[in-house]
Amino acid sequence: GRLCRRSRTPERFLRAAPRDRADAEAGKAACLSNCAKGSSAALPARAQNVDAQIRSLVRSLGYGAAIHHFKNYVLRGADAHRADAETFFGQAQKTIADLRGAPALTDEERQALDAIAGVVIHYRANIGVAQKMLGDGRRVTEIDAAVKVDDTPAARGLALLRAGRQWTALDTLEAALGYAGAIHHFKNYILRGSDGYRINAA
Repeated sequence: GRLCRRSRTPERFLRAAPRDRADAEAGKAACLSNCAKGSSAALPARAQNVDAQIRSLVRSLGYGAAIHHFKNYVLRGADAHRADAETFFGQAQKTIADLRGAPALTDEERQALDAIAGVVIHYRANIGVAQKMLGDGRRVTEIDAAVKVDDTPAARGLALLRAGRQWTALDTLEAALGYAGAIHHFKNYILRGSDGYRINAA
């Protein structure tokens, strides 16, 4: 809400009858009360905005988005997957930049954002590596080995950002299916055959 200006009582009110002065004071009190309510309501709104941005980050990285298309590009080589991976990683980077401007974040949460950002940069650079190797006719296993990224910093960062916040059942499902979740492990199992990925995907 708009901030109330400091009340200045004109001379005509000072000379007015007691009832008029009482009405003026009541109006001033109501204004101050409304300002206070507006300020307190702004805090949850800012918190909700941070939650929405974290939700957007989880979605842009996860199922049907960045990591899904990146793995499909390595597996299948279709240029549509490359383009979609670029788009969703770009969206993730924009969301990270927006979140960095949120005053409500703790220092630990900002460090988590930095960790996620570093992994996203690595993945985005590796799209070009995969594209070149595909053009050279290299095998899927060779490409996967060349573009393999350590997901641990980003996985921990996302977990930290989500911790202690209220999420809907859909939010929880998207996180479970997405980055460092079911689809991520499933694609890695197909690419690498390690039983650990199969267990984590199940």
